[in-house]
Amino acid sequence: MGAGLEARSCFEALAHAPRSARQEVWLPAQARPPSPPGTVISPTAVFSNDTKCSVWAILRPNFPQGQASSLNISQAAHAVIMNCVIPRRLGGWAQNIGGDNKVGVLIKGSTTQAQCRAPVARATERSCGYILDDMMKTPDREDFGRPGYGPITIALPFTLRSRKSSSRQPDISTLCTSTDIPPIAADGGCMIVIDRSPGKVLPVRTSWIQVWQSAEIITAACVRGGKGGEAPVPDLSGSTSGGLKVQILDEPVGLGQRVAAEGNGSVVDAGEGVADA
Repeated sequence: MGAGLEARSCFEALAHAPRSARQEVWLPAQARPPSPPGTVISPTAVFSNDTKCSVWAILRPNFPQGQASSLNISQAAHAVIMNCVIPRRLGGWAQNIGGDNKVGVLIKGSTTQAQCRAPVARATERSCGYILDDMMKTPDREDFGRPGYGPITIALPFTLRSRKSSSRQPDISTLCTSTDIPPIAADGGCMIVIDRSPGKVLPVRTSWIQVWQSAEIITAACVRGGKGGEAPVPDLSGSTSGGLKVQILDEPVGLGQRVAAEGNGSVVDAGEGVADA
């Protein structure tokens, strides 16, 4: 969880967390995204702008699903800050938070830092959030790499594009139509790219939850401020020397107009070879 946490950073992370009394069903990380409306795939995380503190909501081990509202989670996070961060500068864990008490809340620090790049016009926090909500978050081992440089399970570059529909509660909008088929099209906003750093060719063994966490960090540190950015993805040992990285940038104009073939959430464009998405 880390020591030396600053209450200012943790309160800032909490300020970006949603607050709704609506109870949602929490599914384990192994659930395949996108999740149905009214459900959340565990875990979720909200980072402070300096990424030094984060609020996590996690389905507790050995439960197939749970129930909690974002208000339950925010109130529990506030209690951890008051009881652990302020007096002791430590992170902490909260249970029995409400709902059916199968979801827990964790406050912890982070050492991964994002590098912010050029300003973005379309990659807003909401647009990127659609991707982040429906990304894979499993801890299972995967080998990320470019074809031809060793055995891989995820071919790079791997690109995810935002769509207007996901498990995230949307703003209400209306569209008059004569068909009963709902329009689900890319929103032309955020694009997340997983790739290798220049000069790095060997596959990196890591997990989707590590990739997702790095993307969340970029969103907090850069996208909130109107910039794109990139962050390293640690391997399973915690090292970032392998050169795997995540980038967030504007989707090129025109690509957002194509209609998704099926499902909700993000459009996935895999690199060469086989990608598990």
